[in-house]
Amino acid sequence: MSNKKKYIVIEDAFEYLTYGLNIKEIGAYPEIKSIIKNIEESSCQKLQEIVKKNINIIQLNSTDLSLKLIDEAKKNYPESIIICLDRSYLPEAQHINITTEYGGRLVPYYKTDSFLDQINMINVYLKNKNLSEHSKGIVLIDVGISSGDTLIEILNKLKEERMPINGIIVGLASYSGLFRINELGYDVKVIEPMDWVDWIDSRDLLLIDGMQEPELIADPNLRRFVPLYEIIERDPNTHVAKNKFSQFKNICKEGNSQLLASLKEFKIEIKNINKPISINEINQKLINYSKERNRQLTKE
Repeated sequence: MSNKKKYIVIEDAFEYLTYGLNIKEIGAYPEIKSIIKNIEESSCQKLQEIVKKNINIIQLNSTDLSLKLIDEAKKNYPESIIICLDRSYLPEAQHINITTEYGGRLVPYYKTDSFLDQINMINVYLKNKNLSEHSKGIVLIDVGISSGDTLIEILNKLKEERMPINGIIVGLASYSGLFRINELGYDVKVIEPMDWVDWIDSRDLLLIDGMQEPELIADPNLRRFVPLYEIIERDPNTHVAKNKFSQFKNICKEGNSQLLASLKEFKIEIKNINKPISINEINQKLINYSKERNRQLTKE
């Protein structure tokens, strides 16, 4: 029996392109899904070679995970409205489109309504459904709980708006994060075994998504994100061997190039795919913003 720790890669690039970025024409080419799957497989094999010796890369298919999440919801909360916190999962469900920007602040996903407006729309949806008193409520679904910070902030916002939460279902959960949510009195059901040390999404690994640029300095016409390799390099608890950071960056860039080239072959429009921005560039933009802000205040 292996004593290696499990590092999970959730293979979700196809779902993110299709539902997260709303590139629906991908569905017209069934072979694209298998091409993306091969790119994910190859990237994970390369990743296994550069992680620490006590780490084992485990791939988790997001489509399979979605089916398990929806089955769990229907079994345990058959009359509740399903609200998913990741736009790449459960396209048939209602969604709260939120993300974490660089710096840790929870914000609405690029070009989506404010958090409050999204909640109000769900409340209207609940009322229009004319639900019985017994079934008035929602079940929250998310990919996973790490520290629990994001989910706790969402729960607090929903509580402020008196949104009735009947339960929470997640694919993955850390023991510490789960404990924090349970302490608040919520019923949380976890799909996968809790024997992993970390997880990443393949959409981040392939550089089509990542931690969003701060709203304060963001271009309203372009969503930019911090590439995963910069986050990994600055993480004191990283599971990538310290002398392998440049190889990790190459894995990300190679996977991204292969993915974009494959989409181009099928003449898939890729202009709305997110663009990376370095942490140094973000810091410089923040400095410039602060200087300009101070200049304006001095004028006043």
